[in-house]
Amino acid sequence: MLGFTREVEVMQYCGKKPIYKTAPLCEVIGTHAARRTFVVHAMEQGMSPEMVTNQMYDAILGIEPFKSFKEYFNVYQLTLVSKNEDPVIGETALGISSDYGGFSFPYDELEKTKQMLQELFPSIDLNRLTISIATKSKSAEFAGSALWYNSPSNDLSASGLGIGITHYEPGLESFPGTVQHEVCGHAFGKLADEYVIGVGEVLPDELRQVIVGFHENDWMVNIDITSNPEEIIWKHFLDESAYAGADIGIFEGGYMYYGSGVWRPSDDSIMRHSSSDEFNGPSREILYMSCVRTLVD
Repeated sequence: MLGFTREVEVMQYCGKKPIYKTAPLCEVIGTHAARRTFVVHAMEQGMSPEMVTNQMYDAILGIEPFKSFKEYFNVYQLTLVSKNEDPVIGETALGISSDYGGFSFPYDELEKTKQMLQELFPSIDLNRLTISIATKSKSAEFAGSALWYNSPSNDLSASGLGIGITHYEPGLESFPGTVQHEVCGHAFGKLADEYVIGVGEVLPDELRQVIVGFHENDWMVNIDITSNPEEIIWKHFLDESAYAGADIGIFEGGYMYYGSGVWRPSDDSIMRHSSSDEFNGPSREILYMSCVRTLVD
């Protein structure tokens, strides 16, 4: 064993409790000996995985319309330890990676995760599952990502699986709003981004057709490719007296990169600013309908 036989003290965690034991150095040394994961770092700071889960829970079920359906949601917690705490480096427990521009979840790793979840929680319906993942990234350029997956038949109306991945660290004030944006808005509601990065480009024709196709299944109903008040998808909100002071209208720009050729229903909403305290009317409507459909089906 190259002479590495001296006894050393090793600390491992069992829940929040550190467990100390002694072992020959040759048994514990390895290529990852100096690495610490997000979960371990969090525990060392006195924060349990349950605390992170509770913050996500409060963010998701503390805003309307989810708040009104709070008692009907089944919530499952799963804590996994990665070889690295940063997805940029790789070797995360679920295969999540990051290239400093967003999180990604390879399809083959997703299939492994779905199989694991089905074995752990046999009663869950994967086509209605929304997964909220808290991880950590050294990148300061983004706060989270959301991923949608089609059903095997490519029937979007039957595919409810969505994943929201959010950067977390202790004391991060933007965390609740980012969870609401990524998990509630994108992963569950299939809502589009309403903000624009930089000046923004003109929406290309091929994406116009993509948005129209999504609308057929009630996806991305918070953006549209027309500014005609008689045709826009949220036209029924424009003359609704209940929303007279709610800033519902037709505002150009959205879908992250496009400053023209696409329109959104408000100038302030969680899908535009994660620091906002609510979803706009059209977004809340589809979120409410999605909650009801899940219950009725």
